Order: sequence, then structure tokens, then C-alpha cells
Amino acid sequence: MTTTPIKSTSELSNLGEVEEVGKRLATQRGATLKSATERLTDGLLFYNFEFESDEVHELYTLTVNKSKLWAVTHTAPVKRWNKVKDLYQGSAASFMPRLS
Repeated sequence: MTTTPIKSTSELSNLGEVEEVGKRLATQRGATLKSATERLTDGLLFYNFEFESDEVHELYTLTVNKSKLWAVTHTAPVKRWNKVKDLYQGSAASFMPRLS
């Protein structure tokens, strides 16, 4: 997980539509965008992406909370993906940023 400070007025939707953001991220990773979805949980907008390259499968989640851009990554070799995907998908779906 990483966090990046941003302007307090910034919102995740300012990055663009979820599909558009996913395509840009896939290009940066040299990967194929498998899916791009958004969800609203407890008033927070989340962008969820699934990428695949020749060697790595990745779930990537973005959200903005308390002037920080939060990014969570789950990666596995393509060969192991089927063994870990349910665990990773559950973890990504349950992520909620909390600051004290």
C-alpha cells in the first residue's frame, strides 16, 4: 500500500473515467487491462483494476481519503494466479483507508 499527499480538494474522479485511467495505467505497466470497475463504499469512491502481462497478474485499487491518494497492489505470477485470485480479490474488496 502506498499513499501520496494531494490537494485537499482533489477527488478520484478528477483522474478521469475508470476505464480511461485503467488504460493509461496498463500502458505504463506494459500490461493488458482485464477489467476496470468503480465502487462506492462508506462514501468513498474506489477504482479497481485488473492487469495482466506475460508474467504477472495484478489487482490495483485507488481511492482518495483525507487529502491522500491511496493505492493498494496485489500481484502474483500468472502461473499462481488461479490459486490466489479469490484471496486477493477479497482483500482488495475489503480495503478501507483509515487514518487516526
